[in-house]
Amino acid sequence: MKDLFSCAELAKFKLAGMPGTERAWRDLVVREKYSYIEKRSRGSKGVTKLYAPPPRILKEIREQERRAGNPNIVGLRLNLTAEEAQQVLALLAEMRMPHD
Repeated sequence: MKDLFSCAELAKFKLAGMPGTERAWRDLVVREKYSYIEKRSRGSKGVTKLYAPPPRILKEIREQERRAGNPNIVGLRLNLTAEEAQQVLALLAEMRMPHD
């Protein structure tokens, strides 16, 4: 299962009480300072930001995916340098830790 999402992906979930557009998600992730990694992409800027939603939102995403029985839930494969891989692992470890 994915733990990191683009703003476009987050918007597609149409989560209750959350933004419904990619633009509104971009504003929210900046305002709330979501953790993210940058992934090379083919877009005009060549970089896509993948955000780590807080546990409450991730739980809602998981529940929605479970209810939908989505067969497209797959792991994320990235070509990363050793340093980038360490950053991703640290981010994932932080997400699994209880927050004070």
